[in-house]
Amino acid sequence: MGKQSELKYQRLLQKAEELFIKRGYKNVSIDEIAAYAGISKVTIYKHFDSKEALFIHIVTDITDKHYNLLESNLNSIPSAVDKLHYLFSFSIESHRKYSQAFYQDMMEIPFIWEQIYAYRKNRAIAICEQILEAGILTKELRSLNVKYTISLLLQLGEALPKMYPFDNQAEAELFLESYYDFIKHALMKH
Repeated sequence: MGKQSELKYQRLLQKAEELFIKRGYKNVSIDEIAAYAGISKVTIYKHFDSKEALFIHIVTDITDKHYNLLESNLNSIPSAVDKLHYLFSFSIESHRKYSQAFYQDMMEIPFIWEQIYAYRKNRAIAICEQILEAGILTKELRSLNVKYTISLLLQLGEALPKMYPFDNQAEAELFLESYYDFIKHALMKH
């Protein structure tokens, strides 16, 4: 890819991300993305087969940045309980950066949610395994079967789109805080 093409591609990704984060998937058209990025629709379709493919690419990129920062920060936290607390606080803080429409469209469109969830799942499993195993070893967390516990956590994660209060940001944050508090206390030694 030439320098000019690379610049257009990066501008496409940046502007598409801004629009999707602010307005969600359904409320953004390819025409709007092209106009906002100052490129043609042909340029978009040169890189992506569809708006869905572009959206999934954007969310995958956001996910990578999220998990890279999370993992980097978790590495400097010694305690498993503190890591859990940070993990949940980080997730709630990250949640505030995106519109309700972004989350709703991501979770309610099955073919999009399935691909995004599958991508996020592997990163989440690795982080959870590391925290749980370390916490059990140091006796900060209850002795439990890590594989089954992660499986249960994943099942809860898959159910989120059915329970998530999309219509109210404050309710969504309260929902997430309650969800994380439940998980944290289920894992901790009492």
